[in-house]
Amino acid sequence: MIRVFSYGTSVTNEGNFTICVVDPLVGIVESTNTNNINIYPNPSSGTFTIETTEQESELIILNTLGEIILSQKIQNGKTEIDLSNQPNGIYFLHLTSENGTTTKKLSIQK
Repeated sequence: MIRVFSYGTSVTNEGNFTICVVDPLVGIVESTNTNNINIYPNPSSGTFTIETTEQESELIILNTLGEIILSQKIQNGKTEIDLSNQPNGIYFLHLTSENGTTTKKLSIQK
């Protein structure tokens, strides 16, 4: 479950909830920490690869309305994701592991 608030910017995982706080002036900010993650190609036609060195992570993908498009666990290495059924636009990928959370933007252009 995602809860979106309208102040500050952070993403945390609290029990069964992921809380995404959005700054109304700047939107969701791409942030990184110690997670090693690559997303390619970006922009994408909807099919892309996530490459990470984290042992296990939870991936949550949201559209610009804050709706969850995909939520799944991923292992280290390469993971292919297919969002080709989604419309063109910007999507936010939140990858959470024991080392923290990384937020990346993905552009889908068909």
